[in-house]
Order: sequence, then C-alpha cells, then structure tokens
Amino acid sequence: MPLYAYKARNMKGDIEKGTLEGVQREVVYGILKEKGLYPMEIKEVKYDTSRLKFSISIGKKVSMVELYIFCKQFSIMINAGVPIVAALDVLIKQEENKTLKATLRKVAENVHKGFSLSESMKQYSNIFPNILISMIEVGELSGNLDKALEDVSEHFERENNMNGKIKTAMIYPLFILGVAIIAVIFMIIVVVPKFTKMFDAIGGELPKITQVVLGVADKLKEPLFISKIVFSILFVIFAVNKFKNSKEGGLIFDKLYFKIPLFKKEYKKIIAARFARTLGLLVASGVPIIQSLDVISSVIHNKVVEKEIDNVKDEIKSGSSIAKPIAAMNIFPKMVTQMISVGEETGTMETTVMKVAEFYDEEVDRAVKRLTALIEPMMILLIAVVVGIVVIAMIMPIFSLEEQLGTLL
Repeated sequence: MPLYAYKARNMKGDIEKGTLEGVQREVVYGILKEKGLYPMEIKEVKYDTSRLKFSISIGKKVSMVELYIFCKQFSIMINAGVPIVAALDVLIKQEENKTLKATLRKVAENVHKGFSLSESMKQYSNIFPNILISMIEVGELSGNLDKALEDVSEHFERENNMNGKIKTAMIYPLFILGVAIIAVIFMIIVVVPKFTKMFDAIGGELPKITQVVLGVADKLKEPLFISKIVFSILFVIFAVNKFKNSKEGGLIFDKLYFKIPLFKKEYKKIIAARFARTLGLLVASGVPIIQSLDVISSVIHNKVVEKEIDNVKDEIKSGSSIAKPIAAMNIFPKMVTQMISVGEETGTMETTVMKVAEFYDEEVDRAVKRLTALIEPMMILLIAVVVGIVVIAMIMPIFSLEEQLGTLL
C-alpha cells in the first residue's frame, strides 16, 4: 500500500506533519478530514528499503523459545490496546538477547516513521521466520494482529516441544558414546601400559590383536599423534558441514534422511506434523494457499521437500486441487493427503489439517521413544565389543604363557 506524507492544519490552526498509508491520495485526504485536519499538502513517498536495512553484528541467535515469548507478550499488549510502537518499546527494554533487542529497536524506529510492522520485519528475515512475518501481515490486514501473534506463539511452542523431544532422544546415546570413548582411552593409556611391562618380562611374540592395542596405546602417548587426530576430526566436521550447506550437498543429505533404516519412517512423520501444523495455522488465518506453501518451504528445512512443494505450487496455479499434487510428492503418509482431500471438499481444511498435525505430534513422541529404546541397546553392544577387544588383547598373552608353562611341565 502506498505511503503518503502530509502537511495539514488542525482545529487550533497549528500545522501537523506525518505519514499515512492509503490506496490513493483521495483516501488519505478523507482520513485526515475525519481526524479534524485540513490537508495543505499530500504527496506519495517511495519506500526506501535501504533505510530499513542495517548491519547486525554476529552474535547470539534467536531461539524458538525467545520467539515464542516475544510473540506471546506482544499479543497480550496489543490485545490490551497498547499501541504497536509502545509495545515494542516495552519488549526492547526487557529483551536479553542482544541480536533480537537490536533488531526490535530498528523495527520500532521504522514503524514510528510510518512503515507497517510486517514491512519493517521483512527486512530482517534472517531474524524473523517467514511464518511470523506472514501471520503479522495477515493480522494487520484483518485487524486481528493480537490473534495472529497468539496463534504463531502457540506454533513456536509446539515446534520447540518437538525439537526438544528429538534433541533429548539424541543426547542420551551421544552421552553413552562419550563415556565409552573416555573409558576405552583410560584403559589404553592407564591399564594397558601395566600389562606391557609384564609382557616385556615374559618375552616371546605377542598375538596380533595385542600388538595392535599396544601400538595404539603407544601412539596415544604422543602429543603430535593426538594433535593430528584432533585436527583431522575438526577438518572432517568442517568439510562435511560446508558440503552439507552447499546446494548439491544439502540435497544429498536431505535425500539420505528418507533412506536411513529405522529413521526414515519416523522422519516422514516429523515432516508430516510440521507441514500439517503450519498449513493449518496459515490457512485458518487467511493466508493464500500459494503464500502458505512458500512459508512451509522455509519451515520444513529439507531441500527435497522444498523442491516438491515448488512443483505443487505450479500444479495449483495451473488449476489443480491441493490434495492431488501433494499426494504425487510421495513423501507424506497417505493419511495426510486423504485428510487434505476431505478438508478441501468439505471446506474445513484448517480444522482437518490441524487434527492431522495433532495426530502426528503424538506419533513423533512415540517414535522418539521407540528410537531411544532401539539405540540404547545398540550403544551398549558397541561399548561391550570395544571393551571386549581390549580385554581379550590383554588376556590372550597370559593364556599363551599358561600353555607354554603347561608344555614345559
């Protein structure tokens, strides 16, 4: 919507200046007259988006929890009748995240200058997710900004809960793996050398497995060898991350998520829950389906799904129904596409899709518990195998010595 700068005289004869959004000049003129102002000059102002941009120093990222708190508090203040700029000022004062604080300060400045809240936030899409910007835009147009903020805060809360469950499922196996590595290194560095002295006194040729373990123990005492291992691990992590963040590498990794045994089925459920929840929220708020799919692409975080969603958008633009091209993606469980089809036919898309999201939220919870139950014994087995190899390597020479002594006797 165009922005107009005006100069008008009030009832007291004083001159007032400001900016207003309006479809055309006549609309702005009418708004000013309703406010009891007599327009003297009205001219359109071009949006200077370069003025909105600023360089935010690299610092702490904005977490899902922080976005949830921001939206929740913002919604409460707007619902209570607090003006947007005043509400932003309160949020800025109490915000602890420096990155979010600096961004909100710039957004507040631009809103004060006459830019809409969504227009101001669009310039910082690296801070504010597309779903938040789209919901605010719809809330501004419908006059239900507080409801839009409330809905998106609940969305962030559910997303945070899901991410928390997935992280919890991963932390325990990694903890067990870390303990196992420390235990093995302790055995090799501290316990094995004590056996080495005994083997030297015995003499003779040691079994191959024992020679390997003793060789590793000797190497782990060398600072240069340790440095090489640490450097190699860091280099591999850096190289993999760089490849993963590239267009081709990201696509390869995202394809792998759908092929890993034990994980691919559960991953599809996570994607389905996220897709259904986001679609239901946006459609219920009045966001057009094409724009909703654009937002979903940025929420899913999978390039394979993003590519398929682009195809879905093309099909819908060509006149197709929503359910048919989504079914052709062959990514979501059949229940998702069937429920979307039912919702499309009955005109209850938002309700139907949100029920699907609730179902798969519960499925993800159960899936995480199942994965944890599967990974735990596998990790214990891995630890047992590694420790067993070290123990066998130390015991074999002793058995060999007993056999030699038995032969001599």
